[in-house]
Amino acid sequence: MMKVLIVCSGNAQNFSFEINQAFIYDQINSIKLLDSSIDFDFFFIEGKGWRGYLKNLKLLKEKITKSDFNFIHAHSGDSILLASLQRVLPVLGTYHGSDLNRKKNRYLSNFANVLSKHSIVVSNNLHQKLFINNKVDVVPCGVDFEIFFPIEKNEARLQMKIPIDKKVILFSSS
Repeated sequence: MMKVLIVCSGNAQNFSFEINQAFIYDQINSIKLLDSSIDFDFFFIEGKGWRGYLKNLKLLKEKITKSDFNFIHAHSGDSILLASLQRVLPVLGTYHGSDLNRKKNRYLSNFANVLSKHSIVVSNNLHQKLFINNKVDVVPCGVDFEIFFPIEKNEARLQMKIPIDKKVILFSSS
C-alpha cells in the first residue's frame, strides 16, 4: 500500500477540510476510486506568514516519523516550501495560481520548486512562471460532469433571471 501525506493550509476561519479544501478532497476521492491501495493522511498548516508556517516544521517532522509515508503532496507554494524543508520524504508540489500569479509569492514558490522533487501546475501559463520548469507537469483540475454539464446558450441566465444583454462576472469562491 502506498501512503501519501497531504500538506496544505488549515488557516481558513471555521476551517473544515471538506469545505475549504474541497478540490483536494475531490482529487483524493477520485484517486481512491481508481486505486484503493493508496492511503492518504493530512497535515494542516496553522499560522500566517513565514514565521507561522515555520512553527509547523517540527510538528510536520513528528508526523512523518510516526508513519511510513512514501511521499508528500503539498498544495500551494508556501505549503510546498514548508514540506520541502524536511529532507526525509520526497515532495510533489501543486501550484494552483495565486502562488505564482502574485509577484510577491512567485519567488518563494520558485524556491519551493527548486527544493521539491517534482511539481504540478494547473495551467500552461503557470508553467512559464517557474524559473526551473524541467521537472514540472501541467495537470489541469478535473471537472465533475455529474455536477457540471453543457446547457443551451443563455439557459442559465434565464433560469437565474440575469439579463442576457448584461455583462456578468462570476466569482467561484467565497
